[in-house]
Order: sequence, then C-alpha cells, then structure tokens
Amino acid sequence: FLKQEEKGDAAWAEELSRLGEFFINDAFGAAHREHATTATIARFFDRQHKGFGLLMDAELINAGKVLDNPERPLTAIVGGAKVSDKIALLENLIGTCDHIIIGGGMAYTFWKAQGKIIGNSLCEEDRLPLALELLDKSAEHKARNKARTDMIEFAKYVYPGFKVGPHHRKLAKIFQDVIEGRKKRVIINIAPRMGKSEFSSYLFPAYFLGNYPEKKIIMGTHTAGLSEDFGRRVRNLIDSDEYKELFPGTLVADDQKAAGYSLLHQP
Repeated sequence: FLKQEEKGDAAWAEELSRLGEFFINDAFGAAHREHATTATIARFFDRQHKGFGLLMDAELINAGKVLDNPERPLTAIVGGAKVSDKIALLENLIGTCDHIIIGGGMAYTFWKAQGKIIGNSLCEEDRLPLALELLDKSAEHKARNKARTDMIEFAKYVYPGFKVGPHHRKLAKIFQDVIEGRKKRVIINIAPRMGKSEFSSYLFPAYFLGNYPEKKIIMGTHTAGLSEDFGRRVRNLIDSDEYKELFPGTLVADDQKAAGYSLLHQP
C-alpha cells in the first residue's frame, strides 16, 4: 500500500474524491480499517453521494440473521494477529455467542495472559490486561447463560450460598420435564427442610416465569398466609438485580396483596 493509504491521509483522500461524483464502499473485508480509500475519502461526499454496495448490504443482512436471532448453540471463530484490532468485535460476541474460538496470532496474547508459556510467539504485551478482562467477561456471560437454562445454576446465581443437595438435582430434573412438557402432573411429598421449600415454592416459579413470561403459575399451600409469603418472595426475586441480569424482560405488575395475584408480562 501507499503510505498515504494506511495513514488515512486526508489530503490524498480529498484528491481521490475529485475523480468521481459518488463513493460506494463494497469492501466488507477491509471496511473496518481507517484507510484513505475506505474511511477518510467518505468525508468528502455528502449523504446523498455515498453509501454501501450490494455485497456490503448482503453481509450485514446475514450478520443480522446470525446475531439478532441465532440458532443455538452459536459458535464464533475469530482470528487475526492483534487483539487490539478485535476489541469491539469480541465484546459484542461475548454477549451473543455460546462459544468463541480464538485462533491466529492473537490467541497467544490470551494464552500468555493466563500464565501459559508461548516462547517467541507473537504477543501484544500491552494488551495482556485487556485479554484477562475479556476472559472474565466471557466467564460471567457463560455463568448467566447457564443460569437461564439450568435451574440448579439459576438457584446458585440468584441465591448466593444456596447449598445444592441430591434432592434438589432430582427436583430440578422433574421441573425441567414439566417445563418442556414431558411430565403433565407431579406430586412432591418430601420434608420442607434443606431448602426444599425455597427451591419448589419460589425459586422454581421465578425460573419458570423468566423462561416463559407469557404463562401463569398458580400456587397453593395449606394456609393463605404461606401463599402470600411465597408470592411475595417470587415478586422480590423478580425485582432483584441478579434476576434482571438473567431475565430483563420479565416484569411484575403492582398489586395490593401477594405477587401470586400479579400479572407478568414482557414490555
């Protein structure tokens, strides 16, 4: 490349702009670079005389299909020499993908950030803290994803210190079968100790409503006071910051009594 190109030289880009009346960028693979012919030159055309081409349009449409409503699990493979070139991309993918595979030279920066030996392999030493930050964000996102689809992980996420026993795992499997329609009726008859009441009476309803906010749950106990108490617990849990991190679209309408009489909906 000419040095003016890679430096994004404004004077040279302006000179090039005089050669045509319209500027169309159709170089999807190079559009992220701030070069003279991909970015700087666009400054010298008004909105009516610049735009993206058909290839760029098709790429954006396909990217939207993958990122806005993807089939799960979604895996992204990212390569390149420098982490610094992919910061924004990786941050977006962490919030969208179930798995991210990092290859190319940038993989060594992540490898070394975790204390691994990479010899003389390419590494951005000044980006090691950033690599660790991205790894931490990825771990947090993975924990949230698991909590949305696994009731045991949900209980541990929203109820710190919750001690998981074998009976909880059995209950979680039964409840998941109910949610997915494999079981229609379930009778549970076990003592209310060791967190069974919490798990069945308000953790499960909150988890269910997070995954199916358009559905309803009817709770019944042997006293009205207990029903109202568990209803309020469901309500308080749905209003908590931890819950909103998992299911931000689930809301509880105000009512005068227990949350068991609440209307749940999505905005």
